[in-house]
Amino acid sequence: MRKSLIAVAAFACLSTAAIAAPNSDDRMALEVPYADLNLDHPAGAQVMLQRIKFAAQRVCGGRPDMVDLRGFTLFKRCFHAAMDNAVAQLNAPLVTALYNGRAPGDPRFASR
Repeated sequence: MRKSLIAVAAFACLSTAAIAAPNSDDRMALEVPYADLNLDHPAGAQVMLQRIKFAAQRVCGGRPDMVDLRGFTLFKRCFHAAMDNAVAQLNAPLVTALYNGRAPGDPRFASR
């Protein structure tokens, strides 16, 4: 049976120490549905990746203004950690390939 949800998690305080501490109680999570998608098809995989990105932005507090360099740096760390975690948890080869910048038909994707 295929799961229909994954959780995108991030750390509420957005500090470097908290991001490195996976067992922190300051984690926030958001479930991302995908039962309506075919993750073995490029279009479905792309939609799923967009849903994960949207959820990662939300759990990381939203993208701050670029003039807030510290806030932007912390957001980027949180966002990338949340994305990495969600894509790994989903364990869908095509979504992983797209996330890593490989497209269907790319020889690096076909060899895996």
